[in-house]
Amino acid sequence: MIEHTLTGSEDENIYIPHEVVGYQLKEGLSIIAAWRKHLGITQKDLATKTGMTQPAVAQIEKTGSKTQKKTLKKIAKAMNLDVEQITD
Repeated sequence: MIEHTLTGSEDENIYIPHEVVGYQLKEGLSIIAAWRKHLGITQKDLATKTGMTQPAVAQIEKTGSKTQKKTLKKIAKAMNLDVEQITD
């Protein structure tokens, strides 16, 4: 698997698989939607894991959506990711 490395604000590396970046570039998906698709998780599954509704997940996945930090943390935890991996 090819991974992209981004430098975090605290001199840490954040790994994002090539496939996730591809979904963003080729399909115009947000980073959260791209990760979800890469992991094979449906919006409904993610909603269940986070205690949100499917329409709320769909809204969060819209490109340019402003999501609260606590919600991003829930989403990252549900997908076994670091919050830095799902923020642009």
